Amino acid sequence: MLVRKFPRDPVFRNNLAEAYIDAGELEKALVEAQVGLQNGPRILQGYYAVAMVLLDLNRLQEASAVLKKAIENGLDGPGVHERLLYISFPEGDREAQAREAEWFGNNHSRELPFLYQANDAAARGHAKAARALFREAVDLASRHITDGIVFPKDYLNAGPTAEALWGNCPPPRFPPAARSHRSMQSCGGEAVPGRTGRRRGDCHPRPAGGRAQHGLIGRWSSGTRGEDPLSDR
Repeated sequence: MLVRKFPRDPVFRNNLAEAYIDAGELEKALVEAQVGLQNGPRILQGYYAVAMVLLDLNRLQEASAVLKKAIENGLDGPGVHERLLYISFPEGDREAQAREAEWFGNNHSRELPFLYQANDAAARGHAKAARALFREAVDLASRHITDGIVFPKDYLNAGPTAEALWGNCPPPRFPPAARSHRSMQSCGGEAVPGRTGRRRGDCHPRPAGGRAQHGLIGRWSSGTRGEDPLSDR
């Protein structure tokens, strides 16, 4: 193993940390990532590795502190601010959200904050607000080459993904000859005789209360328990 042969090499430590993350061994990953960061404080990968493990351990404030330390050490860039923006939503930190949105606005990436705001609104069940924010993100992303953190197709898929999570599956498009032979739809569940494009039960689970995955890129936020996912539809 390269880490044994070169124990002070920060890149090998960070690579091992990422391997532990992939294996789900987060405590081991954190140890390796911290050693890698200690041995290579000028390497951005180390800050990402430590922050990633802390996020998976739900230690959000510590992850934020690590990323801010990267900025203090001159390792600034879209990836660092994307993680800080991400953390600001489950933390409910409006000041941090505004600060990171301003950074992206000043660096030609105004669409990303809108996307994250839309994801947060979707997770909280604010469908009307989420739809408007998704549209704004798509419009902004269509005007220029995006920053590479989120691909253009992801902006386009964000709104439809949220609709599917709310149970709003579009009706299937069958050719006329096949309509009488339909039995099941792509969303799953029983076909309802005599009706096109609808079935008993929701096509997809609706967003749950509490922290929930949402949106197109696996972002999550703290929702409100007992809230109707379509309360402001």
